[in-house]
Amino acid sequence: MTAARSQKTGERAFGQASDYLPHTGMVGAEAVTETQREMMSFIEKRLEKNSNALRSLGQCATIPDAVQVQLRWTQETIRDYGMQMTKLVQMWAPQHSNR
Repeated sequence: MTAARSQKTGERAFGQASDYLPHTGMVGAEAVTETQREMMSFIEKRLEKNSNALRSLGQCATIPDAVQVQLRWTQETIRDYGMQMTKLVQMWAPQHSNR
């Protein structure tokens, strides 16, 4: 497969690179800055939740209590990461997906 043909195939399957700019009309550095801001906010919230979980874990008197804390933390972490990925995908989804 030639490079030109490979590029055409990729464009049909995934769209062009310009399709991946956020829907809000941001371009270049603005888009990157907004994504960085979103990620930093997410990281800050997760660190706080991790700290709270460790504090709760340290106060557990029994193994079942510790397992409950860990289970709650795991479920919350999975939910938070899933929601964050959804946010990022919505920010960066190809524009042609709404056509």
